[in-house]
Amino acid sequence: MITVLSGGFGGARFARGLVDAGLDVTLVVNTADDLKIFNAYVSPDVDMCLHALAGELDEHQGWGLLGDTYTVFDGLPARDRGWFRIGDLDLDFGVTRAEWLHQGMTLTAATDALAKARGVTTTVLPMTDGVVRTMVDTPIGTLPLQEFLVLHQGAPEVLAVHQYVSDGTCASSQVLAALRDAEVVVIGPSSPVASVLPILDLLGVRDVLRRRFGPTVAVTPVVCSSAPVRRPEAFRYDIRERFLATRGVSHTPEGVASLYLDIIDGFVGDVRDGVTFNGRVGRRGEPVATVLADTLAPPGQGRVDLAIEVVGFGRAIGSFPVTEAGDRGHGPSSSSQRARGIVT
Repeated sequence: MITVLSGGFGGARFARGLVDAGLDVTLVVNTADDLKIFNAYVSPDVDMCLHALAGELDEHQGWGLLGDTYTVFDGLPARDRGWFRIGDLDLDFGVTRAEWLHQGMTLTAATDALAKARGVTTTVLPMTDGVVRTMVDTPIGTLPLQEFLVLHQGAPEVLAVHQYVSDGTCASSQVLAALRDAEVVVIGPSSPVASVLPILDLLGVRDVLRRRFGPTVAVTPVVCSSAPVRRPEAFRYDIRERFLATRGVSHTPEGVASLYLDIIDGFVGDVRDGVTFNGRVGRRGEPVATVLADTLAPPGQGRVDLAIEVVGFGRAIGSFPVTEAGDRGHGPSSSSQRARGIVT
């Protein structure tokens, strides 16, 4: 089993490549930007992953379903439309999810039911059945992430980004098991602050990743030397850069990796950029192994090739037990004992 930590767009596309490569995949998906609107419970990152796995993600638009209509939204009086434009099928999924949650289903169970109804056989796990919400501090107030991104178009200055976590919220037992038991854990190419850190900061997650037996690798979401030209991707690029700045982290592959060093064994940079860690160590107290790949691979075989390369990289690194005291067990300790092509 390959377990992937994922946000929406980038993680969803990467996950589809893994599935198309014939790998047994479990997705652990960010839910910190979920919202309730129009009597629907909308889980943007989970829904984007389901759309991608069903082969229906509108990549050109950057969200939503291919061919979806907006009859319900456009049919509302202007005063009632609000700020969150949502397609008819997306709205139907959200209303169904809200009904199931009202009946007492967990978010995990509701997600599984939605996936099966769409013929998606990949396991998709929301990161928690509790409530976590990403909040953005701005000069005009503290805004939930979707309000900042959609209602205000990401325009206000970003002063800080943090999570509201309800009492007792932690990662689900299914999530912790998927992380603990995976052959390889991959931190997908998703926004670190908006999508990945909300998962990693859940009670129990980093601890499991520090102690697990198998390797954990991260894929860069940043390609510095190839700035996006299409608006949806340029918008994500800008938001990601501003959010990283609130953590004092540069918008570079190395900056992203610095947020994960305590839990990763390897890092996948992009062939256009390269990546240099200058001996910085990862989870095992060794220099982080690195490899370069085409992380901007096009749909189809390009993403399958990327998926195979990333998983092969993780398998080649291997791993060994970490004791409670953090001592290293016996295992490969130099680049010469790892797979050819890995740079340390």
